[in-house]
Amino acid sequence: MTNDNEQNARLSPPVKSAPGVMSRIRTYFLTGLIVAGPVAVTLWLIWTFVTWVDNLVRPFIPKMYRPETYLPVNIPGWA
Repeated sequence: MTNDNEQNARLSPPVKSAPGVMSRIRTYFLTGLIVAGPVAVTLWLIWTFVTWVDNLVRPFIPKMYRPETYLPVNIPGWA
């Protein structure tokens, strides 16, 4: 016959220890990728779309009204 301590040890779930530092860093890193990935893709898609529309519209705007005539940089979406 087994004693009560051995029987309780077999029936109770194992005790989980607190996660280590590397486990938390990995979790934070993966969470950051999950958040930053879609944000980066969305910003890239917006930039690409605005540049594409800007290139379609630019030929119809007179040169004197284009921002690059007065600014040293080209800012997509301004003309």
